[in-house]
Amino acid sequence: MSNITLESYKNYLIDMKDMVFKILPLFEENNPYVYEYVDSVIFEIVGLKKEIITLPHKIWYVRVLAILRAIESSEFSSDDTKKIKKEVFKMLNAIDKQIDELNKIKKGE
Repeated sequence: MSNITLESYKNYLIDMKDMVFKILPLFEENNPYVYEYVDSVIFEIVGLKKEIITLPHKIWYVRVLAILRAIESSEFSSDDTKKIKKEVFKMLNAIDKQIDELNKIKKGE
């Protein structure tokens, strides 16, 4: 059972959005550490799984992890920025949907 409250979880997801969004400027800048950063985000998400097992996570968890792993295992060039942008916004949308669900639970809907 998780000791994380729904409010703490929601705040974590808001922070996760910032972490995911940071991927885009790293690619746009051709930062050589972008893949290390993506790996670090994956490491954190995988570690989070046992903490959120009793909390709603089906909306965002699998999609974000799958996209991050795909980014991590692929080599992209500066020409692929549009594709990375699309994938980053897919992840942000999935996290937003989870946050919306948490807000509904909090309101008792």
